[in-house]
Amino acid sequence: MTGHLFLFQIGPVQAFIVQARRTQDLYVGSRMLSELAAAGVRAAAGLPGHKPVFPMPGPSGALPASVPHRFAFVSSAQPQAGARTVREAVEREWRERFVEPVRRLLRQQSGGGAWESVYDSQANSWLEFNWVAVPYAGAHNAIYGAASAALAARRLSRQFRQPEGSGPVCTLTGAQPALSIDWARLSERMNDPRQIVLRAAERLSAIALIKRFAGRDGADCGLGDAGFPSTDEIAGVPPHDPRDGKQVSGYLAVLHMDGDRMGTRLSQLTTLEAHQQFSRRLAEFADKYVPQIVGRHARARLVYAGGDDVLALVPLASALQLADALRTAFSEVTGGMTASVGVAITPHDLPLDIALETAREAERHAKNAVGRDAIVVTEAHGSGQMRTAEAKWVSSNGVNIAQLMAEMQAHFSARRISGGFAYDVGALAPDLSGGPQGAHGLDSSAWASLRLGQLRRLRSRRLDDDVPESERAGLLALADTLAMLGDSSSWLSLTNWLILARFLAQGSRKEK
Repeated sequence: MTGHLFLFQIGPVQAFIVQARRTQDLYVGSRMLSELAAAGVRAAAGLPGHKPVFPMPGPSGALPASVPHRFAFVSSAQPQAGARTVREAVEREWRERFVEPVRRLLRQQSGGGAWESVYDSQANSWLEFNWVAVPYAGAHNAIYGAASAALAARRLSRQFRQPEGSGPVCTLTGAQPALSIDWARLSERMNDPRQIVLRAAERLSAIALIKRFAGRDGADCGLGDAGFPSTDEIAGVPPHDPRDGKQVSGYLAVLHMDGDRMGTRLSQLTTLEAHQQFSRRLAEFADKYVPQIVGRHARARLVYAGGDDVLALVPLASALQLADALRTAFSEVTGGMTASVGVAITPHDLPLDIALETAREAERHAKNAVGRDAIVVTEAHGSGQMRTAEAKWVSSNGVNIAQLMAEMQAHFSARRISGGFAYDVGALAPDLSGGPQGAHGLDSSAWASLRLGQLRRLRSRRLDDDVPESERAGLLALADTLAMLGDSSSWLSLTNWLILARFLAQGSRKEK
């Protein structure tokens, strides 16, 4: 066919999503970006000769629940005219559905004033819109590759606008100036006994206010029930009674999954039809499998699922099992593709933006340092201390990390093995790491036997005396599997996995 392949990307994405101090900010921000992209995709469908590349609509014509901020299609429309149609639809959606309704709510609750001109300036300069169009002549994969390269170059040349306004900086974004609004009046009128919408010290910019209020009653932004449980609820922290004077500590996990080598897979799709079929599989995974998997775990909540990209907030005990189920389903739906997962385990009261960035950094580490098809779990604490456990989903010697840790988690939870076992292994890890030293006079086989013997000794020492004889054989055999994990990665990594399994079982960092 003749025409052009159009590739669009709207944003900003990562900065907008990560700038969240509460789960409601995170969820609404993600929904807003998805709705803006959906407006662009719907506008593109009206162009002459339109053929979607991704996302693909379902059998009924409906778009996926979460539309990625990057989308592509083929059309016979002239490039400038086609891009203008899509851009105007996205900008209209932003202005009419989000900017103006929140402005009306703010004016109603706090009164008008000089803040409105700054609000307009910040809102109108926020949206990023990048696009390219490549003549659709030749092999589909070559054309798509050229479009991707051109879009990457286009994004590098984007302009940065000077923030509008003066005075205190927004406490959420840390970049744009906060609006000079009557914050005391706004807090008094928006807060209620059930939920604090604005904290006393918060001073927000236009973008942060739109994110904060787009899901509130009165804004009428069409997001439906935008209520999202707090980190306390997801972590299972009971409501705090200020009269008892006790500090309650709970933990949750932020999970980010991303498909591996997506660019390589797309480069293998030589026809438009093959690309469309692959897009349908990604949509099926995101719309059907991901919500089902997350929904099977009590208190877990899905934030976003767009193709191979998944973000969820998960109770601590469910983190590894849920991550393993997601990557397994992704492989099944996509015909054997792998995925890497980053998990940040954080106290329920740690600022959410820190937890989000920690999870994304863990996912990047899984891809770049561990080598993809991997999981990295990072414990992040308010003190800045971190412990990281990393591994391939299945090691070179056949150890399935999720299955092994689920087994260890169950043993720690039932107290069949004392939690001190993890720290015993840690104390010996420096001596057990690496190959045989000349002073030992041992070959590699004897050295491996020595390490295994030490692990078996520690395991036997930490077995509970009340464990039935019928279960002891299985528990004793665990040492062999754990030694295989230590040999395939490192004994320090094994130590961190064991401490993590104890942590998941007991929900506490306190050594027991």
